Amino acid sequence: MLAERHLSGSSVEDLHEDYPFLTFGQIHAALAYDWDHKEIVDAQIAAAEAMARAYMSEHPQGLLRSELLERLEKRRGG
Repeated sequence: MLAERHLSGSSVEDLHEDYPFLTFGQIHAALAYDWDHKEIVDAQIAAAEAMARAYMSEHPQGLLRSELLERLEKRRGG
């Protein structure tokens, strides 16, 4: 999630503001892990989104994580 937001334009400082319980070092480590394990992380994200879609088909008012992130960005003025 951090890497996705970072790629969408959020700075490390923005991420720290949204996740103050993470240190800057932890945020950089998460971004580095994502970079070094891109295929694994992408597969995990795809699997989670598939599960979310399956859940949504049974509970139509739910939102995907990507839709929630889009709403967050709109609220932040992005």
